[in-house]
Amino acid sequence: MAGRKFAFNSGAIALAASATVIPLAVKAPAAAGIVLTAIEVSFEGGGAATEKAVTVEYVTWTTDGTGLASVTAVNADRQDDGSPATTAQKNYTGSPPSGGEVIVRSEYVDANKGNDSFPGAIRLKAGEVFGVRLIAPAGLTTVNAKVFIGGDE
Repeated sequence: MAGRKFAFNSGAIALAASATVIPLAVKAPAAAGIVLTAIEVSFEGGGAATEKAVTVEYVTWTTDGTGLASVTAVNADRQDDGSPATTAQKNYTGSPPSGGEVIVRSEYVDANKGNDSFPGAIRLKAGEVFGVRLIAPAGLTTVNAKVFIGGDE
């Protein structure tokens, strides 16, 4: 698996007032660790000048939960026809990942047209889960979030 590049996109995930949402999380294969090299979050709000800011947390977990849907990996290595072994889920609902540790927290990200990214790369152990958790303030209105995570196996 060494060197295979992958990418995952959450697509638009609705973010409601006072909600905590995990739009996307990736899980390293059971037999090998991975390196995440690109992690980006973007918001598209309703445009209200008074729109509230969102807290973005980048988190590692020891145990995966249940997302609303699996996300298909994009093979980002144009010279490799194989399929990445890394998996991902989006929009976790009743059963989020557990055993978590916040690695980086970005507060007050503009929910209208703001974006945020993880500062650098992060190496995950075999079977470890990494994702983005969004914490919306009270009063947030009509905001969609999108998350992109890419890396190397």
